[in-house]
Amino acid sequence: MIAYQASQRALNNEPYTDDVKLLEKCISVLEYCAIKDTLAGRFRNILAAHMGKLQDYRSQTRDGEEFATPPTSLASDSLFFFDRGSSELHTAVFDLLRLIHRPFSGLKDVATKSTLSNRAETTMGTHLEWEYELKNRDDPEVPPNVDEDRIQEVARGNHTHALFQRLDVQDEPSITSAFNTIRAKLRHPIRGLVSCAAISGESDACSYPIDTFRTILDINISGTFLIARAVANELHNAKQSGSIVLFASISGHISNHGINTAAYNASKAAVHQLARSLAAEWGHPQNTFPGSTVTATNPNPSQEPRKAYPPIRVNTISPGHIDTPLSAEARKRGLTDEWAKQNMLGRISVPEEFRAPVLFLLSEGSSYVTGSVS
Repeated sequence: MIAYQASQRALNNEPYTDDVKLLEKCISVLEYCAIKDTLAGRFRNILAAHMGKLQDYRSQTRDGEEFATPPTSLASDSLFFFDRGSSELHTAVFDLLRLIHRPFSGLKDVATKSTLSNRAETTMGTHLEWEYELKNRDDPEVPPNVDEDRIQEVARGNHTHALFQRLDVQDEPSITSAFNTIRAKLRHPIRGLVSCAAISGESDACSYPIDTFRTILDINISGTFLIARAVANELHNAKQSGSIVLFASISGHISNHGINTAAYNASKAAVHQLARSLAAEWGHPQNTFPGSTVTATNPNPSQEPRKAYPPIRVNTISPGHIDTPLSAEARKRGLTDEWAKQNMLGRISVPEEFRAPVLFLLSEGSSYVTGSVS
């Protein structure tokens, strides 16, 4: 899509220098992905060849050979609009258009084609986020927090939109209100959730303020449960299957060396077990015995059979140390250097490295993966 957009603007005599720069970044990302993914290598080669056509076209038009459509033609209001022509770029862009519509048409294996098509749908669905990342990867002025205006700008440029709704994960009425607000604006029912909200706090256990301890647990585990339950109810009401990804932490598996964060560690271990429990409960009715025992949390259990819903998969991702604005103080203390020494790759991670795992767990590519605690 990035290559097509650049070509469309070129053929409509519109500025496309920025699109070419974006395409170069895209090719460099695919070059890296191709180390382990042959499909990425295939698309990298296609885009590199198309980049050559764009560069040739630019040099030809600068030399006075005008193959582009007249400036008086309609502007590119439609994503797939430009006049036919005889240049090599015209031919290449129509080939690219066919590839966009049928990226795996050359495959004879129907099962393989179906699997890759599902993968392509996920890739196309995340095109907006990927383009936003590529545009800003080398921009030192990008703020550390989400820039809603810039994301909306990219969304409009791709004929779609992004929705933002603030809520308090500690407050169930706030979550309910937020879902009531956005539900009417959605074009399709919610299909998934990525839950990242969490806080930490460093303190020796013997002097840990209990109010702070409780707040960390409330946000990290109770908040995670409330938002996951809200999404599950949306999926159940829509009779829709879905996928939930909960961000836990390596701290839920081990005790971090050199820093005392007992509350955070305990909360992330709880997220691991919460994911397993929800995966079992929401995966299939057979995972829960009929009936229920009378308890304080369930004083009047129903004797009716439980309703059956499409499966909801629940998995976790447990990052190690991540280089974010929150780690700035740790860097000043030299902790990030120590963490890098403890890591097999000799460094700490960056947020962008967790996009691919998230996309995998949300997509049909992981349709048989649930209850996984990474």
